[in-house]
Amino acid sequence: MVPTCFQIAIRAGGWGRWLGLVSVRTVPSSVSVRTEFPIEARRAYELAQTRELFLYVTRGPMRFTGIPEDLRFELGVKFSARMWFLSVIPAWRHHGDVTGFTDTPPRFEIQTNGPGGPVKTRNHTLTFEERGPDHCLYTDTIGIESIPFTLPTRIFANRFFHYRQSRWRKLTKGISDS
Repeated sequence: MVPTCFQIAIRAGGWGRWLGLVSVRTVPSSVSVRTEFPIEARRAYELAQTRELFLYVTRGPMRFTGIPEDLRFELGVKFSARMWFLSVIPAWRHHGDVTGFTDTPPRFEIQTNGPGGPVKTRNHTLTFEERGPDHCLYTDTIGIESIPFTLPTRIFANRFFHYRQSRWRKLTKGISDS
């Protein structure tokens, strides 16, 4: 990806005189986390399309409000929700478009993108690959550009994806045990 550039106007002493413009380059970054689940790839993919799963795997570090009850993450769907850090600190609106879909075995994929808050670009892909009967490999990948917070956003995304996958593992273990 090609780095982009933006400019920051600098003033001396708050409302003082203008000192000039500073150009800042941003470089897109990506995070990818993988784990295996003890359920079929198609079943995991079908779960990932539901609002309930989205709310379950994000609960704790984040809370989302204003998501329609009947939302399914399907091709062409646009969504928006208020985001809350640690479920109590109001943040910005999280916007997304489902832009890609693959539902042909052995690989199932959902792609979303959209901006929100300081995140200028967010391209998120959930991939489920068959790994034998009743097992799949899940990969959470996000490409981000967050001016000027790309590094902190990347660190947060990495930790958050590990948390999401632990919630997924807990859920899929319960499904496979029943």
